[in-house]
Amino acid sequence: MLDKAVLEFLEKLKEEWLRKQIAPKITEDKINKLKHDADEMFSKSWLEKIIKNLSNSKDVGRLKYTTHPPKFSHPDAKLDAINFESKNKRGNFLATGNLVCVNLDMYSNSGAAYLKKDYIYVYEFLVSKLQDDRMVVDHLRASTPEVQ
Repeated sequence: MLDKAVLEFLEKLKEEWLRKQIAPKITEDKINKLKHDADEMFSKSWLEKIIKNLSNSKDVGRLKYTTHPPKFSHPDAKLDAINFESKNKRGNFLATGNLVCVNLDMYSNSGAAYLKKDYIYVYEFLVSKLQDDRMVVDHLRASTPEVQ
């Protein structure tokens, strides 16, 4: 199941990259070269390499996930992150407590700016959903057979 999710994720990245690269007046040869480049750039080995490089980087410790980034709404906030899991309480009003919050946000300090693009790719992969509608990061936390 994870292999399918990886391939779908990489295909999505390829499509987005190609959409940005292909201009209306571009030649067919150039389009074919771009498609070839995209296949090489967004391969499974490329993703593995990025994950390995980030895992070995001392800057990966600066990367954090949150459901509610306090500094986004108030830059002087002293809190790092708030991770909220809803108990799904039914109520008549729209509130955090009666919603299922499944989106994670990623943040880091600017000291790791040179890794920013790689962080984003890995983040997008970790929050992509598998067939059971759970994110890859949730499977990693639970050490499910899908990620073993």
